[in-house]
Amino acid sequence: MDKIVRSNSNLLDKHYWSEHKGLSNLCNHLWKEYFHNDQLNKENQRHKGKSKPKNVFRNLLINLYIVWLEDEEKSVAVSMTKNSYKVNSRYNAIKISSKIIDMVHKLEKKQLIDTRQGSEQSGRVTRIRATTNLMKQFAAINFCMLEDLEPAYTIKELVVLNKKDEDDKKQELEYYDTYQTEKMRAELKSYNKLINESHIDIPTLKQPVITRTFWNPKKQKYQKIPVQITHQHKLLRRIFYRGSFDYGGRLHGAWWQGIGNDYRSQIYINGQPTVEADYSGLHIALLYGLKGQQPPKDPYTLDYNLEGFNKDEQRAVVKGLVLNSINASTEKSAFGAFRQKQSTGTREKKLKNQQLKLLLDTFCNEHPLIKDSICKDKGVELMRLDGEIAIKVVNHFTSLQIPVLTIFDSFIVEADKEEELKNVMKHAVNSSLGFKVNIKLEEGVTTPNHKLKPTLEYKRRLLKHQQWVQQLTL
Repeated sequence: MDKIVRSNSNLLDKHYWSEHKGLSNLCNHLWKEYFHNDQLNKENQRHKGKSKPKNVFRNLLINLYIVWLEDEEKSVAVSMTKNSYKVNSRYNAIKISSKIIDMVHKLEKKQLIDTRQGSEQSGRVTRIRATTNLMKQFAAINFCMLEDLEPAYTIKELVVLNKKDEDDKKQELEYYDTYQTEKMRAELKSYNKLINESHIDIPTLKQPVITRTFWNPKKQKYQKIPVQITHQHKLLRRIFYRGSFDYGGRLHGAWWQGIGNDYRSQIYINGQPTVEADYSGLHIALLYGLKGQQPPKDPYTLDYNLEGFNKDEQRAVVKGLVLNSINASTEKSAFGAFRQKQSTGTREKKLKNQQLKLLLDTFCNEHPLIKDSICKDKGVELMRLDGEIAIKVVNHFTSLQIPVLTIFDSFIVEADKEEELKNVMKHAVNSSLGFKVNIKLEEGVTTPNHKLKPTLEYKRRLLKHQQWVQQLTL
């Protein structure tokens, strides 16, 4: 097999679990053969419930199996540092312990996995991948991700509180539950159950995977990564920042949040074409609304002419600049963030700080009411509010058992629900602010794409999902 490629990997998921017979038999077989006389087996006999080392081993096997199903060359990224495994954490329901490190070493020694070592200096964790020997045993399991894996929403913590450490790495924080956190978790469980039982796919794809281009700020270059359009990548969680439930709270985690408009417009839900509705200038509207005033019709069109740009091009620059400025704490960081998101070689990429400052100053002069929110790190506060708006939209449709997909300030539903979606979105903003705001939706709501020609492979995926859902109701 080829050398393990670091970028072609999935992070070890501590919440993968299944009672599938074939998987159980393989787990028992490998455990008996390689760990029977091992210290791990002695510990396994002493422990009870989820803390058994054998359960850790089962989780490791499932992770290896799932990446093998997706791509034989794919690997699992697994930390070999003991402090990465906090057994009693709310983010570790299956209680995956540092014993997994010993298991990795054992499997490598017995030539069941290949490894590519990580390093603390580079911040890269070890990658592991099943060898041909283990793959042959996987092939005999007849285990399917869709039908046989326990739904993530029943195991994984759905309300996440994090904070960056001294090395600027996000750390998940423990917290005490309150009425509010329990309410959020219950809402998310209902929503994720509905999403879990809904078929969400792109009908033009033969294989449920696309490639996404993203900017890597550490390497200062664009990179391509595969996005799996699969059942395992639909879980939505509410994530809060800076160690406080006052910051953030958006819904994150689903595959459709990481793709472009061209692919999103092709999404089918349960075999039906969809529409996407988008708030126009949501954060600007919220800033005006918090001041008790109505937002302008188009805040991004300024009485200013940026040399070399036509009216529409300038508007796009202003929009990107202002949105970055709302999230930034200084003008310098706002300008840098704006340029970072522009494609190499474009005029937008080459705009100097002086040019961007003139645009931003013009915007502030034309919008004095919200001037005090520019470059004042207001983004995380507004995310808390737009997270509340999003959950109101989600709760409405969930109560009706209608799947709706959230992309922060836009939503996707089946095409025949377009008018209802737009009405619910407007009501959600008004109820969150406490008074009626004349917020508008983006012009040209994505029209349903009826002309797509579904592939045979898509039809098979849809049928398989429908059969699975039918089995759930029996």
